[in-house]
Amino acid sequence: ALIMLGIRYDSEAGRALAADIARVMRDAAYAGSVDLAKERGAFPMLDVDKYLQGGFASRLPDALKDEIRVHGIRNSHLTSIAPTGTISLAFADNASNGIEPPFSWFYNRMKRMPDGSKKDYTVEDHAYRVYRALGHDVNHLPAAFVSALEISATDHMLMVAAVAPYVDAAISKTVNVPEDYPYSEFKNLYMEAWRKGLKGITTYRPNSVLGAVLSVPAAPPAVVANPLPIVLSEQDKRLVLTEVAMSPPLASLRWPSRPGLPAGAIAWVSGTIRTPQGEFAVAVSEQAGVPFEVWVLGGQPPRGLDAIAKTLSSDMRTNDRGWLRKKLSMLTHAYGDAFDMQMPPHGETVRVPSATAAMAKMVEWRYHQLGALDSKSDDATPVLNALFALHEPKTGTDGTLAWVADVRNPSTEDDFVLMLKELQMPDGSRRPYSMWLTGGHPRALDGLCKLLSLDMRVIDPAWIGMKLRKLLD
Repeated sequence: ALIMLGIRYDSEAGRALAADIARVMRDAAYAGSVDLAKERGAFPMLDVDKYLQGGFASRLPDALKDEIRVHGIRNSHLTSIAPTGTISLAFADNASNGIEPPFSWFYNRMKRMPDGSKKDYTVEDHAYRVYRALGHDVNHLPAAFVSALEISATDHMLMVAAVAPYVDAAISKTVNVPEDYPYSEFKNLYMEAWRKGLKGITTYRPNSVLGAVLSVPAAPPAVVANPLPIVLSEQDKRLVLTEVAMSPPLASLRWPSRPGLPAGAIAWVSGTIRTPQGEFAVAVSEQAGVPFEVWVLGGQPPRGLDAIAKTLSSDMRTNDRGWLRKKLSMLTHAYGDAFDMQMPPHGETVRVPSATAAMAKMVEWRYHQLGALDSKSDDATPVLNALFALHEPKTGTDGTLAWVADVRNPSTEDDFVLMLKELQMPDGSRRPYSMWLTGGHPRALDGLCKLLSLDMRVIDPAWIGMKLRKLLD
Protein backbone atom coordinates (compact mmCIF):
# COMPACT_ATOMS: atom_id res chain seq x y z
CA ALA A 1 0.00 0.00 0.00
CA LEU A 2 2.83 2.41 0.83
CA ILE A 3 4.44 1.77 -2.55
CA MET A 4 1.16 2.41 -4.38
CA LEU A 5 0.86 5.70 -2.49
CA GLY A 6 4.42 6.67 -3.36
CA ILE A 7 5.64 6.60 0.25
CA ARG A 8 8.87 4.94 1.32
CA TYR A 9 8.58 2.26 4.00
CA ASP A 10 11.67 3.57 5.81
CA SER A 11 10.51 7.20 5.97
CA GLU A 12 8.84 9.19 8.74
CA ALA A 13 5.82 9.57 6.45
CA GLY A 14 5.64 5.80 5.98
CA ARG A 15 5.75 5.14 9.70
CA ALA A 16 3.18 7.88 10.39
CA LEU A 17 0.74 6.41 7.86
CA ALA A 18 1.26 2.90 9.24
CA ALA A 19 0.53 4.22 12.74
CA ASP A 20 -2.65 5.92 11.50
CA ILE A 21 -3.81 2.69 9.84
CA ALA A 22 -3.10 0.71 13.02
CA ARG A 23 -4.98 3.28 15.11
CA VAL A 24 -8.08 3.12 12.87
CA MET A 25 -8.00 -0.70 12.97
CA ARG A 26 -7.67 -0.69 16.76
CA ASP A 27 -10.58 1.71 17.25
CA ALA A 28 -12.80 -0.24 14.85
CA ALA A 29 -11.96 -3.56 16.52
CA TYR A 30 -12.64 -2.24 20.02
CA ALA A 31 -15.89 -0.61 18.94
CA GLY A 32 -16.97 -3.94 17.43
CA SER A 33 -16.11 -5.79 20.63
CA VAL A 34 -18.18 -3.32 22.66
CA ASP A 35 -21.11 -3.98 20.31
CA LEU A 36 -20.68 -7.71 20.93
CA ALA A 37 -20.63 -7.05 24.68
CA LYS A 38 -23.97 -5.26 24.38
CA GLU A 39 -25.39 -8.37 22.69
CA ARG A 40 -23.62 -11.22 24.52
CA GLY A 41 -22.04 -9.68 27.60
CA ALA A 42 -18.46 -8.85 28.54
CA PHE A 43 -15.75 -11.47 28.92
CA PRO A 44 -16.11 -13.16 32.35
CA MET A 45 -12.92 -11.91 34.07
CA LEU A 46 -13.41 -8.24 33.16
CA ASP A 47 -12.77 -5.71 35.94
CA VAL A 48 -13.64 -2.49 34.14
CA ASP A 49 -11.72 -0.13 36.42
CA LYS A 50 -8.51 -2.16 36.36
CA TYR A 51 -8.91 -2.83 32.65
CA LEU A 52 -9.16 0.86 31.75
CA GLN A 53 -6.14 1.66 33.94
CA GLY A 54 -4.00 -0.76 31.94
CA GLY A 55 -1.20 0.52 29.75
CA PHE A 56 -3.01 -0.26 26.51
CA ALA A 57 -6.67 0.43 27.33
CA SER A 58 -5.80 3.74 29.01
CA ARG A 59 -4.74 5.06 25.59
CA LEU A 60 -8.09 4.34 23.95
CA PRO A 61 -10.23 7.30 22.81
CA ASP A 62 -12.41 8.71 25.61
CA ALA A 63 -15.61 7.82 23.73
CA LEU A 64 -14.59 4.15 23.60
CA LYS A 65 -13.60 4.12 27.25
CA ASP A 66 -17.00 5.57 28.19
CA GLU A 67 -18.71 2.80 26.19
CA ILE A 68 -16.60 0.15 27.94
CA ARG A 69 -17.49 1.56 31.38
CA VAL A 70 -21.18 1.16 30.56
CA HIS A 71 -21.30 -2.05 28.49
CA GLY A 72 -17.94 -3.77 29.07
CA ILE A 73 -16.04 -5.41 26.23
CA ARG A 74 -16.38 -8.89 24.76
CA ASN A 75 -12.71 -9.66 24.00
CA SER A 76 -9.68 -9.33 26.27
CA HIS A 77 -7.37 -8.92 23.25
CA LEU A 78 -8.27 -7.87 19.73
CA THR A 79 -5.34 -6.87 17.57
CA SER A 80 -2.20 -8.61 16.40
CA ILE A 81 -0.08 -8.63 13.26
CA ALA A 82 0.50 -12.25 12.32
CA PRO A 83 3.19 -13.77 10.07
CA THR A 84 1.43 -13.81 6.69
CA GLY A 85 4.16 -14.52 4.12
CA THR A 86 2.93 -17.98 3.09
CA ILE A 87 -0.75 -16.97 3.39
CA SER A 88 -0.12 -14.01 1.10
CA LEU A 89 1.53 -16.24 -1.50
CA ALA A 90 -1.26 -18.81 -1.36
CA PHE A 91 -4.33 -16.58 -1.24
CA ALA A 92 -3.44 -12.94 -1.99
CA ASP A 93 -1.18 -13.06 -5.04
CA ASN A 94 1.74 -11.93 -2.84
CA ALA A 95 0.03 -8.54 -2.42
CA SER A 96 0.71 -8.08 1.29
CA ASN A 97 2.96 -9.54 3.96
CA GLY A 98 1.35 -7.93 6.97
CA ILE A 99 3.71 -5.29 8.30
CA GLU A 100 6.66 -6.56 6.25
CA PRO A 101 8.08 -4.64 3.29
CA PRO A 102 8.66 -6.62 0.09
CA PHE A 103 11.63 -8.93 0.59
CA SER A 104 12.74 -8.18 -2.97
CA TRP A 105 11.01 -7.46 -6.27
CA PHE A 106 11.73 -10.98 -7.44
CA TYR A 107 13.36 -13.72 -5.43
CA ASN A 108 13.63 -17.46 -4.91
CA ARG A 109 11.58 -19.17 -2.20
CA MET A 110 12.76 -22.57 -0.96
CA LYS A 111 10.07 -25.12 -0.04
CA ARG A 112 10.67 -28.43 1.69
CA MET A 113 8.80 -31.22 -0.13
CA PRO A 114 7.04 -34.24 1.52
CA ASP A 115 9.93 -36.53 0.53
CA GLY A 116 12.44 -34.30 2.31
CA SER A 117 13.84 -32.70 -0.83
CA LYS A 118 13.93 -28.94 -1.41
CA LYS A 119 12.48 -27.04 -4.33
CA ASP A 120 13.01 -23.42 -5.36
CA TYR A 121 10.16 -21.22 -6.61
CA THR A 122 10.58 -17.84 -8.28
CA VAL A 123 8.35 -15.20 -6.70
CA GLU A 124 7.58 -11.68 -7.93
CA ASP A 125 6.25 -8.88 -5.77
CA HIS A 126 2.67 -7.79 -6.53
CA ALA A 127 3.43 -4.05 -6.73
CA TYR A 128 6.37 -4.75 -9.03
CA ARG A 129 4.17 -6.76 -11.42
CA VAL A 130 1.42 -4.13 -11.38
CA TYR A 131 3.96 -1.37 -12.10
CA ARG A 132 5.32 -3.39 -15.02
CA ALA A 133 1.83 -4.22 -16.33
CA LEU A 134 1.03 -0.50 -16.44
CA GLY A 135 3.88 -0.08 -18.91
CA HIS A 136 6.40 1.55 -16.60
CA ASP A 137 10.15 0.95 -16.72
CA VAL A 138 11.03 -1.56 -13.98
CA ASN A 139 14.72 -0.85 -14.51
CA HIS A 140 14.19 2.62 -13.06
CA LEU A 141 11.82 2.15 -10.13
CA PRO A 142 10.57 5.18 -8.14
CA ALA A 143 12.05 5.91 -4.73
CA ALA A 144 9.03 4.37 -2.97
CA PHE A 145 10.11 0.94 -4.23
CA VAL A 146 12.35 0.05 -1.30
CA SER A 147 12.80 -3.60 -0.33
CA ALA A 148 13.61 -5.28 2.97
CA LEU A 149 17.21 -5.80 1.90
CA GLU A 150 17.65 -2.06 1.27
CA ILE A 151 16.17 -0.96 4.59
CA SER A 152 18.44 -0.54 7.60
CA ALA A 153 17.88 -2.75 10.63
CA THR A 154 17.01 0.35 12.67
CA ASP A 155 14.29 1.38 10.20
CA HIS A 156 12.81 -2.14 10.33
CA MET A 157 12.62 -1.83 14.12
CA LEU A 158 11.20 1.71 14.00
CA MET A 159 8.22 0.49 11.95
CA VAL A 160 7.38 -1.93 14.76
CA ALA A 161 7.71 0.91 17.26
CA ALA A 162 5.36 3.05 15.17
CA VAL A 163 2.44 0.59 15.23
CA ALA A 164 3.08 -1.11 18.59
CA PRO A 165 1.01 1.42 20.61
CA TYR A 166 -2.08 0.27 18.69
CA VAL A 167 -1.53 -3.52 18.86
CA ASP A 168 -2.59 -5.19 22.11
CA ALA A 169 -1.21 -8.69 21.43
CA ALA A 170 1.95 -9.10 19.36
CA ILE A 171 3.58 -8.18 16.06
CA SER A 172 5.35 -10.56 13.71
CA LYS A 173 8.11 -8.57 12.03
CA THR A 174 11.45 -9.72 10.65
CA VAL A 175 14.41 -7.38 10.95
CA ASN A 176 16.65 -8.43 8.07
CA VAL A 177 20.37 -8.05 8.70
CA PRO A 178 23.30 -9.01 6.47
CA GLU A 179 25.42 -12.09 7.14
CA ASP A 180 28.35 -9.96 8.34
CA TYR A 181 26.26 -7.86 10.76
CA PRO A 182 28.47 -7.05 13.80
CA TYR A 183 27.46 -8.33 17.22
CA SER A 184 27.67 -4.81 18.68
CA GLU A 185 25.02 -3.67 16.19
CA PHE A 186 22.81 -6.62 17.21
CA LYS A 187 23.15 -5.53 20.81
CA ASN A 188 22.42 -1.89 20.06
CA LEU A 189 19.38 -2.87 17.99
CA TYR A 190 17.82 -4.93 20.78
CA MET A 191 18.63 -2.30 23.40
CA GLU A 192 16.97 0.41 21.31
CA ALA A 193 13.90 -1.82 20.82
CA TRP A 194 13.75 -2.32 24.58
CA ARG A 195 14.02 1.43 25.18
CA LYS A 196 11.05 1.95 22.87
CA GLY A 197 8.98 -0.46 24.93
CA LEU A 198 8.70 -3.23 22.33
CA LYS A 199 7.83 -6.73 23.49
CA GLY A 200 10.44 -8.15 21.15
CA ILE A 201 11.88 -8.16 17.66
CA THR A 202 13.03 -10.99 15.43
CA THR A 203 16.29 -10.61 13.56
CA TYR A 204 17.08 -12.82 10.60
CA ARG A 205 20.64 -13.28 9.39
CA PRO A 206 21.30 -15.73 6.53
CA ASN A 207 24.38 -17.93 6.73
CA SER A 208 26.15 -20.46 4.58
CA VAL A 209 25.47 -23.34 6.99
CA LEU A 210 21.68 -23.11 7.35
CA GLY A 211 21.02 -21.22 4.14
CA ALA A 212 18.01 -18.94 3.71
CA VAL A 213 14.30 -19.50 3.09
CA LEU A 214 14.25 -16.50 0.75
CA SER A 215 17.14 -15.46 -1.47
CA VAL A 216 17.76 -13.12 -4.37
CA PRO A 217 19.49 -14.28 -7.54
CA ALA A 218 23.25 -13.90 -7.45
CA ALA A 219 24.60 -10.81 -9.15
CA PRO A 220 26.69 -11.35 -12.28
CA PRO A 221 30.44 -11.37 -11.64
CA ALA A 222 32.00 -7.95 -11.72
CA VAL A 223 34.41 -7.02 -14.45
CA VAL A 224 37.96 -7.40 -13.18
CA ALA A 225 39.72 -4.05 -13.16
CA ASN A 226 43.18 -2.91 -12.24
CA PRO A 227 43.71 -3.11 -8.47
CA LEU A 228 43.19 0.16 -6.61
CA PRO A 229 45.05 1.33 -3.51
CA ILE A 230 43.35 0.44 -0.24
CA VAL A 231 41.63 3.36 1.48
CA LEU A 232 40.85 2.84 5.16
CA SER A 233 37.40 3.78 6.40
CA GLU A 234 36.75 6.38 9.06
CA GLN A 235 36.23 3.59 11.58
CA ASP A 236 39.73 2.23 10.95
CA LYS A 237 41.53 5.52 11.49
CA ARG A 238 41.96 4.58 15.14
CA LEU A 239 44.35 1.85 14.08
CA VAL A 240 46.62 3.94 11.87
CA LEU A 241 46.74 7.48 13.19
CA THR A 242 49.51 8.76 10.95
CA GLU A 243 48.53 12.42 11.25
CA VAL A 244 47.51 14.45 14.26
CA ALA A 245 45.58 17.70 13.93
CA MET A 246 48.08 20.55 13.85
CA SER A 247 45.79 23.21 15.33
CA PRO A 248 44.32 22.49 18.78
CA PRO A 249 40.51 22.42 18.53
CA LEU A 250 40.16 24.61 21.63
CA ALA A 251 41.76 27.42 19.63
CA SER A 252 38.71 27.39 17.33
CA LEU A 253 36.44 28.76 20.07
CA ARG A 254 35.39 32.35 19.47
CA TRP A 255 34.62 32.53 23.19
CA PRO A 256 36.03 29.91 25.61
CA SER A 257 32.95 30.48 27.77
CA ARG A 258 29.82 32.58 27.70
CA PRO A 259 30.79 36.08 26.53
CA GLY A 260 30.31 39.01 28.87
CA LEU A 261 27.66 41.29 27.37
CA PRO A 262 26.88 44.24 29.67
CA ALA A 263 24.19 45.49 27.27
CA GLY A 264 22.64 42.04 26.96
CA ALA A 265 22.08 39.94 23.85
CA ILE A 266 19.34 39.53 21.28
CA ALA A 267 17.41 36.29 21.69
CA TRP A 268 14.88 34.48 19.51
CA VAL A 269 12.32 32.44 21.46
CA SER A 270 10.26 29.63 19.96
CA GLY A 271 6.64 28.92 20.67
CA THR A 272 5.69 26.40 23.35
CA ILE A 273 6.72 22.85 22.49
CA ARG A 274 4.44 20.27 24.08
CA THR A 275 6.03 16.84 24.54
CA PRO A 276 4.97 13.67 26.38
CA GLN A 277 7.50 14.59 29.11
CA GLY A 278 6.59 18.26 29.55
CA GLU A 279 6.40 21.66 27.91
CA PHE A 280 9.25 23.99 27.04
CA ALA A 281 10.42 26.71 24.70
CA VAL A 282 13.79 27.21 23.02
CA ALA A 283 15.70 30.50 23.26
CA VAL A 284 18.66 31.14 20.94
CA SER A 285 20.90 34.08 21.89
CA GLU A 286 22.97 35.79 19.21
CA GLN A 287 25.68 38.40 18.83
CA ALA A 288 26.16 40.29 15.56
CA GLY A 289 23.80 37.90 13.78
CA VAL A 290 25.60 34.75 14.94
CA PRO A 291 24.00 32.49 17.61
CA PHE A 292 26.24 31.59 20.52
CA GLU A 293 24.04 29.78 23.04
CA VAL A 294 20.71 28.01 23.48
CA TRP A 295 18.46 27.89 26.53
CA VAL A 296 15.57 25.63 27.48
CA LEU A 297 12.74 27.64 29.05
CA GLY A 298 9.69 26.44 30.94
CA GLY A 299 8.48 25.23 34.29
CA GLN A 300 8.68 21.50 33.57
CA PRO A 301 10.87 20.78 30.54
CA PRO A 302 12.02 17.18 29.92
CA ARG A 303 14.79 16.34 32.39
CA GLY A 304 18.26 16.37 30.88
CA LEU A 305 17.41 18.76 28.06
CA ASP A 306 19.20 21.65 29.79
CA ALA A 307 22.44 19.61 29.86
CA ILE A 308 22.18 19.15 26.10
CA ALA A 309 21.61 22.89 25.67
CA LYS A 310 24.72 23.68 27.73
CA THR A 311 26.89 21.26 25.75
CA LEU A 312 25.51 22.42 22.40
CA SER A 313 26.15 26.06 23.37
CA SER A 314 29.89 25.32 23.54
CA ASP A 315 29.71 23.90 20.01
CA MET A 316 27.86 27.02 18.84
CA ARG A 317 30.83 29.13 19.97
CA THR A 318 33.31 27.36 17.65
CA ASN A 319 34.42 28.67 14.27
CA ASP A 320 33.46 25.36 12.65
CA ARG A 321 30.09 25.27 10.86
CA GLY A 322 30.68 21.68 9.75
CA TRP A 323 31.11 20.59 13.36
CA LEU A 324 27.89 22.31 14.40
CA ARG A 325 25.97 20.82 11.45
CA LYS A 326 27.20 17.38 12.51
CA LYS A 327 26.07 17.92 16.11
CA LEU A 328 22.62 19.21 15.11
CA SER A 329 22.16 16.31 12.69
CA MET A 330 22.91 13.82 15.47
CA LEU A 331 20.39 15.46 17.79
CA THR A 332 17.60 15.65 15.20
CA HIS A 333 17.89 11.86 14.88
CA ALA A 334 17.81 11.20 18.65
CA TYR A 335 14.92 8.82 19.31
CA GLY A 336 12.57 8.87 22.28
CA ASP A 337 8.82 9.47 22.49
CA ALA A 338 7.78 10.85 19.11
CA PHE A 339 5.23 13.66 18.88
CA ASP A 340 3.93 16.36 16.54
CA MET A 341 5.00 19.97 16.86
CA GLN A 342 4.52 23.21 14.96
CA MET A 343 7.52 24.65 13.13
CA PRO A 344 8.02 28.37 12.60
CA PRO A 345 7.17 30.61 10.92
CA HIS A 346 3.71 29.37 9.82
CA GLY A 347 3.00 26.57 12.29
CA GLU A 348 3.61 23.68 9.88
CA THR A 349 3.11 20.40 11.77
CA VAL A 350 6.08 18.05 11.69
CA ARG A 351 6.71 14.73 13.40
CA VAL A 352 9.82 14.66 15.58
CA PRO A 353 11.29 11.53 17.20
CA SER A 354 11.98 13.11 20.61
CA ALA A 355 12.09 16.29 22.69
CA THR A 356 15.84 16.42 22.00
CA ALA A 357 15.18 16.40 18.26
CA ALA A 358 12.55 19.13 18.67
CA MET A 359 15.04 21.42 20.42
CA ALA A 360 17.69 20.76 17.75
CA LYS A 361 15.23 21.48 14.94
CA MET A 362 14.37 24.85 16.49
CA VAL A 363 18.05 25.78 16.83
CA GLU A 364 18.71 24.63 13.27
CA TRP A 365 15.76 26.65 11.96
CA ARG A 366 17.01 29.84 13.64
CA TYR A 367 20.49 29.30 12.21
CA HIS A 368 19.08 28.88 8.70
CA GLN A 369 16.89 31.97 9.15
CA LEU A 370 20.02 33.98 9.95
CA GLY A 371 22.07 32.26 7.24
CA ALA A 372 24.65 31.47 9.92
CA LEU A 373 24.94 27.77 9.10
CA ASP A 374 25.44 28.07 5.34
CA SER A 375 28.69 26.66 3.93
CA LYS A 376 31.24 29.13 2.61
CA SER A 377 34.22 28.59 0.34
CA ASP A 378 36.69 29.68 3.01
CA ASP A 379 35.14 27.63 5.83
CA ALA A 380 37.67 26.00 8.15
CA THR A 381 36.85 22.81 10.04
CA PRO A 382 39.38 22.74 12.89
CA VAL A 383 37.31 20.55 15.20
CA LEU A 384 36.16 18.10 12.53
CA ASN A 385 39.77 17.80 11.38
CA ALA A 386 40.81 16.92 14.93
CA LEU A 387 38.62 13.79 15.06
CA PHE A 388 40.37 10.44 15.05
CA ALA A 389 37.08 8.86 13.89
CA LEU A 390 34.16 10.74 12.34
CA HIS A 391 31.85 7.76 12.96
CA GLU A 392 31.83 5.52 16.00
CA PRO A 393 34.48 2.79 15.58
CA LYS A 394 32.86 -0.63 15.31
CA THR A 395 34.24 -3.67 17.07
CA GLY A 396 34.82 -7.10 15.63
CA THR A 397 33.77 -10.39 17.19
CA ASP A 398 36.36 -9.93 19.96
CA GLY A 399 34.48 -6.95 21.38
CA THR A 400 36.14 -3.92 22.94
CA LEU A 401 37.31 -2.54 26.26
CA ALA A 402 34.68 -0.87 28.43
CA TRP A 403 34.17 0.79 31.80
CA VAL A 404 30.76 0.36 33.42
CA ALA A 405 29.17 2.05 36.42
CA ASP A 406 25.79 1.73 38.12
CA VAL A 407 23.97 5.02 38.72
CA ARG A 408 21.02 5.43 41.08
CA ASN A 409 19.27 8.63 42.12
CA PRO A 410 16.78 7.93 44.95
CA SER A 411 15.19 11.39 44.68
CA THR A 412 14.19 10.88 41.03
CA GLU A 413 14.09 7.04 41.06
CA ASP A 414 16.53 6.95 38.15
CA ASP A 415 18.36 3.61 38.08
CA PHE A 416 20.60 2.94 35.10
CA VAL A 417 23.98 1.74 33.89
CA LEU A 418 26.59 4.02 32.33
CA MET A 419 29.03 2.41 29.89
CA LEU A 420 32.10 3.97 28.31
CA LYS A 421 33.47 2.02 25.36
CA GLU A 422 37.24 2.30 25.08
CA LEU A 423 39.89 1.59 22.47
CA GLN A 424 43.64 1.39 22.37
CA MET A 425 45.36 4.24 20.57
CA PRO A 426 48.44 3.74 18.38
CA ASP A 427 50.70 4.94 21.21
CA GLY A 428 49.30 2.26 23.53
CA SER A 429 47.10 4.58 25.59
CA ARG A 430 43.41 3.88 26.20
CA ARG A 431 40.69 6.37 25.32
CA PRO A 432 36.92 6.35 25.80
CA TYR A 433 35.23 6.92 22.45
CA SER A 434 31.54 6.24 23.07
CA MET A 435 29.07 6.68 25.92
CA TRP A 436 25.87 4.67 26.45
CA LEU A 437 23.11 4.52 29.05
CA THR A 438 20.72 1.66 29.66
CA GLY A 439 17.94 1.32 32.20
CA GLY A 440 15.64 3.87 33.79
CA HIS A 441 17.02 7.29 32.88
CA PRO A 442 15.68 10.54 31.37
CA ARG A 443 15.42 9.92 27.65
CA ALA A 444 16.99 13.28 26.85
CA LEU A 445 20.28 11.98 28.25
CA ASP A 446 20.55 9.72 25.19
CA GLY A 447 21.03 12.89 23.15
CA LEU A 448 23.71 14.06 25.58
CA CYS A 449 25.48 10.72 25.09
CA LYS A 450 25.50 11.31 21.34
CA LEU A 451 27.12 14.73 21.77
CA LEU A 452 29.74 13.62 24.29
CA SER A 453 30.62 10.50 22.28
CA LEU A 454 31.63 12.67 19.34
CA ASP A 455 33.51 15.02 21.68
CA MET A 456 35.46 12.02 23.02
CA ARG A 457 36.79 11.32 19.55
CA VAL A 458 38.55 14.70 19.29
CA ILE A 459 42.24 13.81 19.42
CA ASP A 460 43.00 16.48 22.05
CA PRO A 461 41.56 15.22 25.39
CA ALA A 462 41.38 18.83 26.58
CA TRP A 463 38.28 19.19 24.39
CA ILE A 464 36.18 16.58 26.19
CA GLY A 465 37.65 17.81 29.47
CA MET A 466 36.30 21.29 28.76
CA LYS A 467 32.85 19.88 27.91
CA LEU A 468 32.65 17.78 31.08
CA ARG A 469 33.78 20.63 33.34
CA LYS A 470 31.02 22.86 31.97
CA LEU A 471 28.44 20.18 32.79
CA LEU A 472 29.77 20.03 36.36
CA ASP A 473 29.42 23.80 36.85
